[in-house]
Amino acid sequence: MQCCGKVLFLQLLAPVSALSRRLSVGQYLEARISSVRPVKIELLEAPPLSASELPEYFRNGRDMPRHARFRDYIEESGMLRNPYLTEALHLPTTSLYSFLRLDGLEADRAEPASLLRKRQNEMLADEYVVRGVEQMRSGNREAAIVVLNQALEINPHCVEALVARGAAYSTNGHYVLAEADFEKALSLAPAHPNARNYMVETLVKHGSLLEVQGDVENARAKFEKVLQIKEDRRART
Repeated sequence: MQCCGKVLFLQLLAPVSALSRRLSVGQYLEARISSVRPVKIELLEAPPLSASELPEYFRNGRDMPRHARFRDYIEESGMLRNPYLTEALHLPTTSLYSFLRLDGLEADRAEPASLLRKRQNEMLADEYVVRGVEQMRSGNREAAIVVLNQALEINPHCVEALVARGAAYSTNGHYVLAEADFEKALSLAPAHPNARNYMVETLVKHGSLLEVQGDVENARAKFEKVLQIKEDRRART
């Protein structure tokens, strides 16, 4: 017997009572696997079956074209196509708790691992942000900046860390550094309220300082940038 490109040697065992007489065309035999290693198949005489008990592809075999192959006939007929048995098992394929969408999950294990690592980094960075904010509230702005730097090393896209560090820079008078942090925060979260408010305050302070220093052109640029974010009368004086 040949299967999947390999030859299988089958040892057939049959009771004498079942096969002692001559077999005839149309006689039904039952095959039962009695051993896998080595493969052994036991043949028994089966009771006659009515036409309705036969599989559909056997019942409709007479409709097969004369020179067609039986295997090609049943494959083209679609009678054996039922890949999921969803109707028989009453499994909804669109349900959120259906496991049918897990096919191929093992092939994508690297992606969930990277997503898990990303989430872990985000959570760790958030913890550093909390520590940095506590340092700022205690008046230790330099220590706060150090902690917030650590948060951004872990997660460079942590908006809260950028906003908090920008606020610390602005309070210390480092307006250029503060503006850079707020710019990046707003590029990641354009509607972030604290980032917008701190940016406006920083630009107003920096613009006013430049005005006092006589740098009118750069002061005007800062005030115009304020008005691009929101209306503020201080930027129009």
